[in-house]
Parts: sequence; structure tokens; C-alpha cells
Amino acid sequence: MGLGKYALECEGLANELRESLTEAEVSELHELLEGCTLQDWARVRDANHSLISAFVCATPTQRRAKKFAKDKLVLTMAAIQHCLEAHALLTVVDESSLEPGCSYRDMAAQAGDAFDRLYDFAIPDWPFDELDSPFVDDAPRE
Repeated sequence: MGLGKYALECEGLANELRESLTEAEVSELHELLEGCTLQDWARVRDANHSLISAFVCATPTQRRAKKFAKDKLVLTMAAIQHCLEAHALLTVVDESSLEPGCSYRDMAAQAGDAFDRLYDFAIPDWPFDELDSPFVDDAPRE
């Protein structure tokens, strides 16, 4: 499978995870995160990186396992963002010409250009349309 196909699958997995939560669960997650800052959320994601990766790797049946049950809502949201970030990275790498063989200066220029392309992807801090972001420092939607 090429990287472009993996990128599409990552985006599909993000949608699967988003759709796995009921409206009531999204509301509960919103209440749980209300008043937090984006930096607070980044710290939660960083502190739970291994568990988030394991959640992403898990099948839907495995995600219902006891080890994920306590933090299901937070893990689901973090996993959605994780998958959208993976989609962005794989898309950029797939569309870039980052191949060994050029000078290190050319590679530095190409890699910097590829990195800049990551900014073209709008990965939402709050990936649900039902409610506005619970984060106090997140810009409201227009």
C-alpha cells in the first residue's frame, strides 16, 4: 500500500472514531473539557501518548476493552486528532520529493517546504460539529 492510501485510511479511521461517539457522549466530553486550555489538552495528549497510540491500533471491539473504558471519551478525541495528524503527515510525505541523493542543502530546502505544507491541513482542536469548542482559548467558529 502506498503512503497516499495509508493517508486516506487514517482519515477514514478518524471519521470512524468520530462516529463511534453518541451525541450524549460528545456532550459529556464537552463538559469534561470545558474551561481547559489548549495547552492543558496538549499536556493530556502528551502524557497519554502510548495509550492513545494503542487505542488507534485497536479494533472497535478492542476499544471497548476494560483498559480503555475509563478514559474512552478523552482517548477517542485524542485518537481522532492523532489520525488526522497522521493523514496530514502521510499526505505531505507522499506528495513530496524527499529522496536521498541530492545535496544536504537541497534536502534541507525540500524538507522545510514539506514541513510548511503541514500548515495547509486544518486539524481541529475540537473535532465535533455539534457543539462549539470547550477550550477557553480556542477561536470560535465562523
